[in-house]
Amino acid sequence: MSTWVLADLRSKRSWNIGSLGVDAFTWPADAPLRQLGDVAHVLSAVEEVEPEFPVITPQSIDSVTGVLRRRRRGYIGAAFRVGGFGRALHSGDILVPPIDVPALFVNETLIGSLASSQFLAVRADPSLIDSNWLWGALNSRSGRALRRLVTAESSGKLEATAALLRMTLPVPSLEEQRAAAYPLAAIEQRLRGQEQEGPTTWWRAADLRGQQWRFALASANPSLMQDGEPLGDYGEIARGRQSRSRGDEPVDPAAGVLPLATGMYLAGRRDEVAPVLPDSLIAQPGDVLVAVIGERPMAQVVSQPMLVSDTVYRIRPNEWILAPAIASFLNSAIGLARWRFLALDGTVPQMRLSDLRQFPVPTGALDTQAGDVLPMGPLDAQLESILWPS
Repeated sequence: MSTWVLADLRSKRSWNIGSLGVDAFTWPADAPLRQLGDVAHVLSAVEEVEPEFPVITPQSIDSVTGVLRRRRRGYIGAAFRVGGFGRALHSGDILVPPIDVPALFVNETLIGSLASSQFLAVRADPSLIDSNWLWGALNSRSGRALRRLVTAESSGKLEATAALLRMTLPVPSLEEQRAAAYPLAAIEQRLRGQEQEGPTTWWRAADLRGQQWRFALASANPSLMQDGEPLGDYGEIARGRQSRSRGDEPVDPAAGVLPLATGMYLAGRRDEVAPVLPDSLIAQPGDVLVAVIGERPMAQVVSQPMLVSDTVYRIRPNEWILAPAIASFLNSAIGLARWRFLALDGTVPQMRLSDLRQFPVPTGALDTQAGDVLPMGPLDAQLESILWPS
């Protein structure tokens, strides 16, 4: 993600990109600013990693969702230990990466894990800042933008750590912080249990008769793709159309414009509008939008009328209450694994409309009631709307 700032260079002694960006940055919150190093204690990595022990590294974290994905084997160096006595990490500690991926909230599901010393590990001072608030601020869209700016000129881990400890965060009263603690904790808890280890390499004999070859060759147990009912049975699925007007197309001024849903929009990277054309596909509140291209569905429930571009599928559930459950299932660990299984290999993975309609939904996967499912979407956008709604 790129961060754009407008800076007046006439009064600047240095044109250092990071410094200029930090000077121009403002938080969308009216609260006292404190440096990270003043509200949290820095923790030390003291564990020696055994050969081939799986270690959490910054690259283990999904850059969009914040989900912990694959651990690295063969890591050499010091590490943080989660759980135990002494200088181990405890629930509520935060691992801040020096690169542009979400910070990891240490919770009880990580007990027994090792985390790379590439992280900056901090423990919130409970008299000043709530750990959930700190995690949310660091991972919000504004927080990630500032983290990119402060580390822009860092040449190594030491410089990046020093820059992160100097970055300022809005720190309202503890009462205000705790008022947002429940939705923040709910989002963090939803990320748990979705870790996926990388695939292993294996050889086997496969009977290719009577089934699609790509299923039989891609999995040791291709019958899993027949486990459940087709997604198309739960609603109407259609691919969007190109909604930007072409030069030779007349635009009806009375038709107006609507927000345009693209793959970049689902990833939280671009907001744009487009004119409503005669053949436009429009998503209504309660529809589910799914990306056509990429290794993740990035499913979202629509909350306002939107135009749907040709890089997005629209799912219109037979029952409106199923929409959050469908989005939650597609974004879950099981849904993601099946998505990657079905997405066509090539330069960029792509989901075919026919495969999405046949996407197997296991029995009971959509039993979760709509009120129990949190809104889906990029982690930074969710946290931004909770911490400082416009």
